[in-house]
Amino acid sequence: MSAPEPVDGVPQPWQPAPAPLPAVPVAPWDEGAEAAPPSPSGRGITPRVVLRALRRYWWQFLLLWGASSVGLAYLAYTKIKPTYEPAALLQIEPEDTAIFAQQGTPAGGFEVVLETHVQQVKNPEVLFPALHDPSVVTLARVSGALDPEADLRKELRVELQKGTHLIKVSLPSPDLKEAVKIVNAVAEAYKEWASNRASNQSDQQVKRLEEEERSLGERVDEKRRQIRDLVRNAAQPLAAVAEKGDPRAGAQGLDSLRNTVTLSDYQRLLDDLSKIEFEIGEAKALLKRHQAERDDPATAAVARQEVEAQLDNDRELADLRERWQLLHDRYNLAAGRLRGAGDATLVGILQRMDDLKKKYNDRREARRPDVERRVRQGLAGGLEPKIKEVETRIAILSERRRMAEKRLKDLKVTATSEAKAADRENVEIVFAKQELARIEGMLEKVSARLAQVKFDQTQAASRIAVTKAKPAGNVPIDRRLMMAAAAPALMLVLSLGLFVLLEVHAERVADPDELPGRLRLGVIGIVPPLPTQRSARALPWRDEAARSQREVQAFVQSLDHLRVTLWAGRRPGAGHRCILITSACGSEGKTTLAAQLAGRCANAGLTTLLIDADLRRPALGTLLEVPEGPGLADVLAGDVEPEAALVVIGNAGGFHLLPAGTPGHDPSRLLQGERLGALLAQFRGAFDIVIVDAPPVLAVPDALQLGRWCDGAVLAVRHDSSRYSLVERANQRLAAVGVPVLGAVVNGARPVEASYSNYTYAAPGAPGPSA
Repeated sequence: MSAPEPVDGVPQPWQPAPAPLPAVPVAPWDEGAEAAPPSPSGRGITPRVVLRALRRYWWQFLLLWGASSVGLAYLAYTKIKPTYEPAALLQIEPEDTAIFAQQGTPAGGFEVVLETHVQQVKNPEVLFPALHDPSVVTLARVSGALDPEADLRKELRVELQKGTHLIKVSLPSPDLKEAVKIVNAVAEAYKEWASNRASNQSDQQVKRLEEEERSLGERVDEKRRQIRDLVRNAAQPLAAVAEKGDPRAGAQGLDSLRNTVTLSDYQRLLDDLSKIEFEIGEAKALLKRHQAERDDPATAAVARQEVEAQLDNDRELADLRERWQLLHDRYNLAAGRLRGAGDATLVGILQRMDDLKKKYNDRREARRPDVERRVRQGLAGGLEPKIKEVETRIAILSERRRMAEKRLKDLKVTATSEAKAADRENVEIVFAKQELARIEGMLEKVSARLAQVKFDQTQAASRIAVTKAKPAGNVPIDRRLMMAAAAPALMLVLSLGLFVLLEVHAERVADPDELPGRLRLGVIGIVPPLPTQRSARALPWRDEAARSQREVQAFVQSLDHLRVTLWAGRRPGAGHRCILITSACGSEGKTTLAAQLAGRCANAGLTTLLIDADLRRPALGTLLEVPEGPGLADVLAGDVEPEAALVVIGNAGGFHLLPAGTPGHDPSRLLQGERLGALLAQFRGAFDIVIVDAPPVLAVPDALQLGRWCDGAVLAVRHDSSRYSLVERANQRLAAVGVPVLGAVVNGARPVEASYSNYTYAAPGAPGPSA
């Protein structure tokens, strides 16, 4: 087809033939539709991304991993000091079996007692005297801390040894002697505190029991006086009856009582009344204890411990402690380098430490009332149901006591009224003796309980035994080897993660199937790596020559696929083709692709012209071993005719090259001139296909100027090297100036279609795959 006629002397761009060369996207695109969302594939961290990162950065990864692992292991071994954990043992013995009662401490209840001891070891009333022990108060760990009690409460370990009555009190520390002194001081302070607490509780219980014993003793004396008066009053009537010789004298009163009510019933009522009164006394004592805890919980050990724990966990106070600790570490570091305690730097740090310490103490004391109030409300809320329960029980027992007393009174009145006048005193004596026996029984129980409490009080101090920690025999906890061994694994994960993130962030074209979804750019060809000459190192079990031949065949077949795709749709006489080969950036294989494609087109019988339009960095002449001479630049400048600049490649004569030409011309001026359109139109009429090797799109505008006179552009994309963002930018720039992008050709990626089940098509006589 002849070139288009100039309009007013200006050559016009070549218009596509009636059957233009179509782009070949994976899926058709509707120009009026919204852009499809990018495919998420390839953007996340997948095993393929990890393998690509390792393949690309393997030596950097090994270098970073090795150096960082060695450095971290060295720091761990030199900076981490071995720690010791000396332990003191508290042996808590249960209460001895009661010597005056029938039972001692319940077996199941002693586990609760042991757990209570464990929780009370960190009581402020224990830690405070322990830290002010003369052997502890001067230690650097105590004197150099902003709040040593809070620090000790966090670091001290208190554990109940399973299956024993032993409580282990330990403190991890790199300073063995210091930790031993603190642990022993805490153990001794707890023993003293627990003994004093048990003694105070016993004193209160003894006082209550003594008061109750005294009250019952007074009632016994009163009842005995009453019986003596009744006996004395009843002596005269009995004597008169005896003088008359009545043999039933003295027995009528008892017979009358037996007829009215049996003594066993009366004794049963008396026993019930004694039991009810005893339970009421126990319930009232429990009620007083709960009310005391509710009204003044700040005096309870658990309340003080909870208050201190909440203050320790306060965020602002914790920040102040951290700031003070940083200044303390900074002071120690500066003191090791500077001479003299009067240095201005050290003085300034000490002043700031004092200010922080004062601020910390003020804030802690300012917040203490609110915390105590919250703790008090919490404890009161927990004790209130118990108090109501005990009050309800006391009310029920009081009603039962009232009813029992009424029944006893009714029995006494009935028996006395039905007895004869001479026998009433005897009936009252019987009732009085029964009541005396009941009161004496209660007095005996109280006396036995009092004796038991006094006995326990003498044994309280010996129920807690302390086994002190010793400096000798403590095996250090050396975590240096463990940390040094963990360093390679840690750095392996971190180093691998770093390079994987670099790979993900780079967004290289690693999978040709992702291009259509992410860039709306069809893939019209996948070209494997260009085969290279292999050295003569064939092994007995590997046919290197056959393998190399198969790679050559795969490379040739991929180019033939591309040739057929570009030539598709052309009908005889429909016109010739002019294809622009370019890329987004340099080093993406566009020049090699253009040369190899031109060779395959010529091999297929098409008269082919390959134009080196990269006037700034020509490379086709060197690649095809063509000597320097005139070329495109000279033709556009008018220095030579086109026929004089063409170079025949090979012996067949169907493959011609138009080199870039003599350097020194301005490419922008030459490509913008009027001769480019006429020249390409002339070549269209002379050759079946014209392939133009253009510069990268993003580097210079030459490809945009050349694309106006071509049927379309093919973007060369380097597999595992080109960036999605740059390819997309090049595609947009070509589309902006009206250059149709026919599709992308991915270089360096082995196509899957080249082999099916280990069977490869090859040219006649070419070696196929080994059987």
